[in-house]
Amino acid sequence: MKLVRLGDLSAAFQPDGAILVRSASHGVSARVPPPVVSLMAFCTTPKAESEVASLFGPSGVSAFRQLAEIGILVTEEQAADTPVFFENYADVDVHRRMLADRPRVNAFKAAIQAVVKPGMVVMDCGTGNGILALLAAQAGASKVYAVDRSALLDTAKEVARASGYGDVIQFVRGDFARVELPEKVDVIVSETIGQFAVAEGGGPDLAQAMLKNLKPGGAIVPNGVELHVAPVGDPSLYNETVDPFDGRDGFDQTILREASLRRGRTTEVDPTHLLAPGQRVTRFDWPIPEIPGGEASWTFAEGGVVRGLAGWFVLDMAPGLQLPSGPSDPLTHWKQIYFPIKPIELAPGDSLNVHMDVEPATDDRRGIRVSWEIEVHGETRRLEHRVR
Repeated sequence: MKLVRLGDLSAAFQPDGAILVRSASHGVSARVPPPVVSLMAFCTTPKAESEVASLFGPSGVSAFRQLAEIGILVTEEQAADTPVFFENYADVDVHRRMLADRPRVNAFKAAIQAVVKPGMVVMDCGTGNGILALLAAQAGASKVYAVDRSALLDTAKEVARASGYGDVIQFVRGDFARVELPEKVDVIVSETIGQFAVAEGGGPDLAQAMLKNLKPGGAIVPNGVELHVAPVGDPSLYNETVDPFDGRDGFDQTILREASLRRGRTTEVDPTHLLAPGQRVTRFDWPIPEIPGGEASWTFAEGGVVRGLAGWFVLDMAPGLQLPSGPSDPLTHWKQIYFPIKPIELAPGDSLNVHMDVEPATDDRRGIRVSWEIEVHGETRRLEHRVR
């Protein structure tokens, strides 16, 4: 496998002669001896271990492996990963919103208390501000490995120390998909849930962490996802989506209007704006490499106009415990997703049948592509929305 250095590395000379190299966007840093800088320069383009060995010898191979473990050297795909994604997770405002989301925090707290027993070892994948690691320690875990590559890791470590759990929680800087802990864990906790549950792209990474670090029969929180949709009738969300591109300034903005109809919008959907109750379209264990498609259908006694679909998710947290995020549920920071659709007139007695498929976006591993087949009046519309 060929590895390349991160593109935004900065270097600072230290008083002891070492060099501190750091990637702010990916939240990784390392102190290296000066000779290693030439190795990193060599890895400006992807290099295999054999290429390093031929030029730098055994010591170069050792440094190559260490830089890979830290996350300074990565695959081309990882190097191209959207840097702002991890930089944003070092922003305290992001964590203010998540900690203020009490339905989210309370659901994780209840699930962790139900699953983590005294003496268990826990891994927190993507610890962020450290709240899940702290909850696991509070539940009685004897050891918690809190793994993250965000620059916030040092702050989370200080919070743990100030809260009395500095000896229980061990913070590990790195990509949790690649980290291999010194021991297998009983439980993995992780809040890598994005818009419509899967838009953050954390599922495959979490699956890798499980393979490397979870004991056979170990538990994961959350462990399942349901995706729900419902037809939207109220015109306000549709108008907000397309009206800015109505050409009111005398310009033809049709291409922008059409593009806006291909984007799922994160917004709060008023439950009174739904034409019918939501239905579960699919359910899958979390994490899972592929998301199964699913269907929903409604028959309308009074008719109306469909102007989109609202989407949300329900997380299976632990046996008997769920975290819902629908329009009628307590509001979370995820809100809902509005998928705009050009208006469809419905007469009394008409049926609307929907088939949905969800897959990663080919050009953005943190985004998803939601494909629809919408059948009404004997005709089928095929649509696609992007969500990030």
